[in-house]
Amino acid sequence: MGSVGGGESRGNGGDGIYGNGDDKEDTAPTTMEGVNQRVTELSTTFDRETSKIYAMIEEKQDDQALQRALVNRLFRDKRYHAHTARLIEGEARASRTAWARSMDVSDAAGFGVIALYTQKEIRELRATDRKLQAQFIQAVTALKSCQTQLTTSLGRIQILEDTRVPAQPKVPEEAGSSS
Repeated sequence: MGSVGGGESRGNGGDGIYGNGDDKEDTAPTTMEGVNQRVTELSTTFDRETSKIYAMIEEKQDDQALQRALVNRLFRDKRYHAHTARLIEGEARASRTAWARSMDVSDAAGFGVIALYTQKEIRELRATDRKLQAQFIQAVTALKSCQTQLTTSLGRIQILEDTRVPAQPKVPEEAGSSS
């Protein structure tokens, strides 16, 4: 007998759903078991895929909820971030001002050091000048003393020359015997 599906019957196995009438009792339980097994597999696959889809949906919803929470947190924290930014800008201004002041102080300190070195050099030059003046005064005093001694000596020489008796000319002995 032919099969309803239009093909030949397959003999003893009765693999198809529609087998020949002789194998109806043998084929029916096997076909039902195959269908049941296939339905069970499809149901399991469907359940598994549905669970995956639900998990993905839940994960996406969790991600969206997390993102919404983050956005809400950012909006709530917006004024704090703005305040922090203003504080940082204020600190930057204060740092620049402090740096400028430190540079001014550094320059002033440098000028102060130069002034101290200059004052020290002036003190040293004044001390040297005082020493040289003292030496000059000693030299002038010594010169005056020498001048005084020279004047005194010249005066004595002059007195001696003035008081000196002219020396008697030596008379030749011949001239003295004729008298």
